[in-house]
Amino acid sequence: MKAMVLGATGLTGHLVVQGLLAREEIESVTVLVRRPLELEHPRLIQHQVDFDSLDSHADLFAVDALICCLGTTIRTAGSQARFREVDYGYPLAAARLAREQGARALILMSAIGASSSSTIFYNRVKGELEDAVRELVIPTCRSIIPVCCSATDRSTERVRSSVRWRCRLSTGCCLAHWTNIARSRPKPWRPLW
Repeated sequence: MKAMVLGATGLTGHLVVQGLLAREEIESVTVLVRRPLELEHPRLIQHQVDFDSLDSHADLFAVDALICCLGTTIRTAGSQARFREVDYGYPLAAARLAREQGARALILMSAIGASSSSTIFYNRVKGELEDAVRELVIPTCRSIIPVCCSATDRSTERVRSSVRWRCRLSTGCCLAHWTNIARSRPKPWRPLW
């Protein structure tokens, strides 16, 4: 299986990449990044891209599965419009490209409370993305909501909303709530890997 991860330089995406590379059945892991990922592996393929020009990289989306961990905060983005571009525009463009290239699976990092009818801007954008992705009709489409997270990353001067896995089962699994986007039926908490 060939997988692509977006958001691989973030903490969640980085952990997803490591988890995929640990699985022998994964033939390759392609990551699209703005800055190089500080990880080397024979099955890891990195491409530095401008996310505003994803269409010009359509051939890179010829994978079996797309895992999208892209996300920012309004504060980091600088405006609600820029936040929407990163958390809605880029993931939707990537999902469309992956579908056009034959991807059979999409896993989308979402949020608790995601709903297109939410009065909370963040949750509304996440919900609108789930709605838009549902219309793409990708055979396997899942929304993952990480739990047991800390919202601090002290490696930067500011406290930012990044995911830090703190709750691990003895098997090394991270808990996640997932929803089958195609059917919009929430499933119980399950191990992510």
